[in-house]
Amino acid sequence: MAQGQATKVKKKKKSVLKRAAQARQHAEVNRANRTRVRTLIKKLRTAIGSGTGNRYKSRLALAFNGVKTAKA
Repeated sequence: MAQGQATKVKKKKKSVLKRAAQARQHAEVNRANRTRVRTLIKKLRTAIGSGTGNRYKSRLALAFNGVKTAKA
């Protein structure tokens, strides 16, 4: 399914219509999340690349290690 294109529904059953609506909602949420993550990654890369990103890198490393130990 191309971006911005509506989900096509072949049958008019209630369950099919519901799943199509859910698919549209999930696609919208996924698009928003993907946009947010990509923006944050770009901001992080520019902060690290500018040479003033030591604090950001340190905090990111601490957060990552915290998540890693929490899973273990």
